[in-house]
Amino acid sequence: LPAGAKSATVDVECIMGAIKIRVPESWRVAVQAQGIMGNVEDKTIQPRADKAENAPALIITGNCVMGQVELEN
Repeated sequence: LPAGAKSATVDVECIMGAIKIRVPESWRVAVQAQGIMGNVEDKTIQPRADKAENAPALIITGNCVMGQVELEN
């Protein structure tokens, strides 16, 4: 992230379950979570290139074991 950029981090721990996270359309998403016999799927539409530089970022960390984490806007 550029210096001074706004961001939020969500640490997910999903074990044999499902998590759905809704993200505002103006935010960027960076997935750093791992799926172990599970799935972490980013279905968001990223902001346009001219607005993405200053867009806030949502950083997803953690693990998904035999479950599903889904991000959408």
